[in-house]
Amino acid sequence: TQEHAEALEKMIPSGRKIAKIALSLRPESMAQIVRLRAGEPVGILCASEEELAPFLQVLQEECAVEKAMLTFHQGMIGTIRAVAVYSGVCKVNAAIAAQLLVDAFQTACIINAGTAGAVAEHLHCFDTVIATKTAYYDVEQEILTEYHPWMPSAWFPVDGRLLELSRELFA
Repeated sequence: TQEHAEALEKMIPSGRKIAKIALSLRPESMAQIVRLRAGEPVGILCASEEELAPFLQVLQEECAVEKAMLTFHQGMIGTIRAVAVYSGVCKVNAAIAAQLLVDAFQTACIINAGTAGAVAEHLHCFDTVIATKTAYYDVEQEILTEYHPWMPSAWFPVDGRLLELSRELFA
């Protein structure tokens, strides 16, 4: 919405570009992305209240559950069962909220919608970026591959079904 865009613009430091990350979805198009297991909820994770607001406007809320000082809004967006939360900024807060979406609400997938510092000069405010893989940005690769947890790679591939569907939607 225009109001949402204006709120995000106010949050951006002067001269700094931002980009949408993960899957930046209009709530009404979420059903086109999420064709997973019937009945399982979709998690919607945002860093701020302002980023979550457009989803809450279309969520037919059934209840709100408090866990770990977070409010999880449960309900329906169209025919999709959803659980929406804003975590606050930083990766630890996002990780806590994401783990709760998985453990407490058994979400089929998590859509991370919001803003982040742009990593490329060609990205502009409200661009959509669809990740094909992710990695820790603040840890040397060798720490993850040569020590516990002895990962084969520092990269995490995204779910192939979600990647294919998001490419179709945003093509």
